[in-house]
Amino acid sequence: MFKHMFAVMNEMLDHIIANLDQAKGNERQELLDQLAVLKSMSDTCIEEWLLFEEKMGVLHPKPATALVDAPSPALGDSQAWREAYERGHGFLKLLMFEQSIEQFEEAVRLQPDFLPARFYLALCYMQHGDTGEAYRHFQFIIQLSGDSRLKAVAYNAMGCIQVKKRNLEKAVELFMLAHEQDPDLDDPIRNMQVLTGETGSLQMGSGFPH
Repeated sequence: MFKHMFAVMNEMLDHIIANLDQAKGNERQELLDQLAVLKSMSDTCIEEWLLFEEKMGVLHPKPATALVDAPSPALGDSQAWREAYERGHGFLKLLMFEQSIEQFEEAVRLQPDFLPARFYLALCYMQHGDTGEAYRHFQFIIQLSGDSRLKAVAYNAMGCIQVKKRNLEKAVELFMLAHEQDPDLDDPIRNMQVLTGETGSLQMGSGFPH
């Protein structure tokens, strides 16, 4: 259901991107109206997903050993970390990675076990060129997450970092771990094909549900 909905939303957005610059008058206004609707739908999905994750966290708390040093967010911080997370997404859409990092860091500080925020923080660090920080956060995700898809995407991204460092054997090991976690994720297999000299480029994280 959600996959089909986002496929339609992406199709609409592609149409807007392709035509907005050339559109004039009523046609341009119509495209802007459609963009506003898509933005509203996206914001609603994020908000509802955050609420769902929050409730799931109550039913399935993380192991105490994994969070022994993590400060518990104060009661008044609940809204603060959610707002920081949403601001981080906003900056990320604008490719403003430094600002995204600041916001996702704040979200992670207030809610250390909310892994989607940590995942996007790691991706922003990668885009900003700080692969060391990115790698550290991906390792943290693997230790904490019980979700095989999220672990697979994290392993895959770590493999891409190792490729950039020319540690190809380690990269292959990580791509294999990603494939073991989630055989349905295509990126690790594609990345191993890239390493063997076949055509294509590294795929870092297209399997993560945005």
